Amino acid sequence: EIEGFRLYMEVAEREDLQHLIEKEGVAGLFEKYLPYAIALDVEKKWSEKFSSLLLSAEEGYSPSWYSGTTPFASSVFASSITTGMMSSLNSAATSSGSSASGGGFSGGGGGGGW
Repeated sequence: EIEGFRLYMEVAEREDLQHLIEKEGVAGLFEKYLPYAIALDVEKKWSEKFSSLLLSAEEGYSPSWYSGTTPFASSVFASSITTGMMSSLNSAATSSGSSASGGGFSGGGGGGGW
């Protein structure tokens, strides 16, 4: 079921989403499923589907949870999330090494390690 949902989020066309958009609104639908898109690694494709819809449906759309120096753009936001998460994971993995706390991705280290 999860793989089917991921595939739907990745390939759904505007016409396929139309009944959900009518029910929840463009912004509501985008925001409701964005966390799932991120978790399923399809946030870029999901966001691209909504970039023009959000601009045309609600001028100057900016979710209440967004704070930035530029106007909200769904595809740019999705790309930034992916880049930021990967950078954080890489940084954590390289800095953890085999420290005495043993709490890194390496699983090594003394005292309290895996």
